[in-house]
Amino acid sequence: MFIARSLGPAKVSEVIREGETYIVVVPDAEFSIAIGKKGQNVWLASLLAAVKIEVLKETDHRNRQIMARAGNVALEKLALEADALAKLREGGLKTAFDLLNAQPEEIMRLLGIAADAVEPLKQAARDTVWQQGSPRFIDPVRPPVPPPTPAPAPTPAPEPPAEPAPAEGE
Repeated sequence: MFIARSLGPAKVSEVIREGETYIVVVPDAEFSIAIGKKGQNVWLASLLAAVKIEVLKETDHRNRQIMARAGNVALEKLALEADALAKLREGGLKTAFDLLNAQPEEIMRLLGIAADAVEPLKQAARDTVWQQGSPRFIDPVRPPVPPPTPAPAPTPAPEPPAEPAPAEGE
């Protein structure tokens, strides 16, 4: 929370601890605000928090997650045609990571496709990897914060005792 607030007025989507570094994810439009002029905002936040801070745009963070997951997704899971799958395997590609890192010219050569068909193929692979991804990272050092418990309903104050009725003749 301290790191996120130290980067204000930028809106922070999440803060993730990776070893000794804290990854701060911000909306793409907030990136320049979070970094500041010549990196001053993130530098000051690092000094305040006494930790190393890396600021990432949401799209860059998502791409990192996709590439980290892609090594665990076999080409067979990408819903490719059998012929294309066989050609990619013959070319030495085994995982979605291999496909996403391959040069467009290599994919064009292996599959015999036009240049404009490579990016849709890679985007379909990214989408499949994202859908098959692992659950969100949870910091093992700090467990997730439980939802707040509702406050108990206030108990009504006891009513003051009734004043005795005046006696007759008073």
